[in-house]
Amino acid sequence: MERSPFRKVLRRSCRQELCLQCLRTIRRSVGKQVRPYNASRAQMAAFVREVFGELVYVTCTRQLDSGARTDGDEHSAGAEELRFRFQVRLLDSERLFEADNRKHVLCHLWADEGGGRTTEVSKRKWFSESATELTAEVLDPASSCLVLEVFAKDPVTLWDAIRKLARPGSLSAFLESLRKVFSQYFRPGTAYKLVGRLESSLEDIPCVGVEEWYVLKDTAGHNLESKVQLSVTFHSVASADISVLERIREHYALSFAFLEHNVEQTAEDDVAQWSKWSDCVGRRGLTLLRQHALQNNMQDVEAHCCYLQRPLNIE
Repeated sequence: MERSPFRKVLRRSCRQELCLQCLRTIRRSVGKQVRPYNASRAQMAAFVREVFGELVYVTCTRQLDSGARTDGDEHSAGAEELRFRFQVRLLDSERLFEADNRKHVLCHLWADEGGGRTTEVSKRKWFSESATELTAEVLDPASSCLVLEVFAKDPVTLWDAIRKLARPGSLSAFLESLRKVFSQYFRPGTAYKLVGRLESSLEDIPCVGVEEWYVLKDTAGHNLESKVQLSVTFHSVASADISVLERIREHYALSFAFLEHNVEQTAEDDVAQWSKWSDCVGRRGLTLLRQHALQNNMQDVEAHCCYLQRPLNIE
């Protein structure tokens, strides 16, 4: 099979600009529910490396890193850091609420940013009949881990305190039992015990609202029987304020990379067999992206941009 026609017609500088735009998009916008970005940051980075080749990829990565350091030197005094807000929705569970007939659990969410730095802890009660949402703001998702801890009230400890209160051996024992009851029941911070935790690198989590099941672990890292179903999304100041024209350029760059990869692996006219990224856009979306890249027509891209960016309706 012939190599991709895109590599024959594009100048080297043009390919580098496309690669740079793809990498900028991954760092700023991947994770939003906009197709064809339905992948984790690590997956998309590997995809771009595969399409453009190791040499172009490394050159562009160094250029971006160098530019980020330069910008940091120019704006270091009092500049506001760009942070990413991750939203975690807890949707369902298995063998979590059934134990001890729990009506709710207490969830703590934060991010470990490395170097001993952690984000502020987000706390929320999760009731068995409903979903709940927690957030964590992260400076560098590439080097951060998301941590979720689930706590539940310890009924044995509370019952022991009540039983001792009913059968005091002395006045001091009665007062001590009374103090424990108040401590256990009226101060929730001391009435909960850890029942499971989840820790995963943000690079490995699809942050596009995909609903996935995760097994909770104990403090030693061993798998427990309890599972939680959650979805993760994020947004940043840059991606929220990005202009429509910039979105079109990002879309076009990734569309080009997406198409080149698939043209090299399958016949051009066999749209239905386009491989591992085809589920990101659907057949109609694939056809439009193919037309855009082949025609090199920015007006055509702009005309269909709103249609292609609808998150869930491309069939």
